[in-house]
Amino acid sequence: MTREEKKYLEREFAKVFLKEIGISKLPDPSHLNEPDVIIYDSDILGIEVTQIYTGIDQNGISKVATEGGWDFVLDLAQNIWINSNQPKAHVVLTFNSAHHISKGEGRKTASALVELIQNYIPEPDNSFYSDENFMILPNGIVEFHIHRYNEMDTTIWSFNDSSWPPKLTSEEVQQIIIKKEERREAYLTKCDRIWLLLVLYGGRAAGNFDIPKQIYDMQYRFGFDRIFLFDAIPKRIWQLK
Repeated sequence: MTREEKKYLEREFAKVFLKEIGISKLPDPSHLNEPDVIIYDSDILGIEVTQIYTGIDQNGISKVATEGGWDFVLDLAQNIWINSNQPKAHVVLTFNSAHHISKGEGRKTASALVELIQNYIPEPDNSFYSDENFMILPNGIVEFHIHRYNEMDTTIWSFNDSSWPPKLTSEEVQQIIIKKEERREAYLTKCDRIWLLLVLYGGRAAGNFDIPKQIYDMQYRFGFDRIFLFDAIPKRIWQLK
C-alpha cells in the first residue's frame, strides 16, 4: 500500500467514523496537510487519524516477512482490476500465513482473485463478506470482503492473515498518544479543536488486534480535546479518557 493509498484510507476511516457518531458534515476535500481531516462548522474541527500497527505476530515473526509474497499478489490484482475499468472498491483478502506463494503462483492467483471479486461486487455504499460456504477459493486465500464506500474515487486491495490477532495493550496506546502529542500544538494552528482517531483495521494483518476491556477503561494522559479508538471493520467506537 502506497503512502497516498494510506492517506486516502485514513480519510475514508474518518468519514465512516463521523457518520457512526452522527456528524453529517463532510471533511474539507481540499485539505491535504496535517491534521488529516478538517471540518468546518460553527468552529473548525481537526481530526488526526492514526492506524495502529504491530510489527510481529504472536510467534515473534515479522509481519512484513510473512506478508511479502502476498504484497506482490495484491499489487498485481489491484492493477488488473484498475486497468480493466472495474468499479471503485476496497477489497480485503484473508490469506493463510502458513502458505508460501511463489511469483509464478502469484500471477495465477491474482487473475483468479479478480475474477472472483467481479462476481461479488456489491452496490455502492455497501459491503460483501464471504463466509464458510465459499468452498472454492484461490490457493492460500481463506476469505474476503469488499467495501464500496460512498463517493469512493479510487481502488485499494489489501490483506489480512489467518493467524490469531495479538492483544493490544494500554502501554502501546499511551505511547502512540505521546508521539502524537508532539504535533498537537501544530495541529491547533489549523483548527479550533483537535481530536485523535486511533484506527484498528483488520484489512491488513499488521493492523489486526484483540481488544481487551482494560484498553478502553484505562485513564490515559493527553491534551487532545477527544481521543477515540475505532475498530473500523465492525465499526466499534470507544472514547478514551
